Amino acid sequence: MENSSIRRQWLDSYQSHLLEEEHSPQTIRKYIHDIAFFFSFLPAEAEISKEKVLAYKQELIQKYRPASANSMSDYLNCSAEASAVQRRT
Repeated sequence: MENSSIRRQWLDSYQSHLLEEEHSPQTIRKYIHDIAFFFSFLPAEAEISKEKVLAYKQELIQKYRPASANSMSDYLNCSAEASAVQRRT
């Protein structure tokens, strides 16, 4: 399966997870938007790795104010937790 399809499926699955966890619609929109932005940072064929996440965070810090950069990467911790939960089930 193509990476863009996998990413779309993952976004849909994560959105469902956020709904199940009863996050607000605004939080869900923000997380999904920020994750899509992260995916656009990666080449289509790239796998997500710790190194790529750190490079992304570094780029955010260079382009945005610290509070904005932190806000834009908050979902990475939340989505990592969701992925771990999904792998256990």
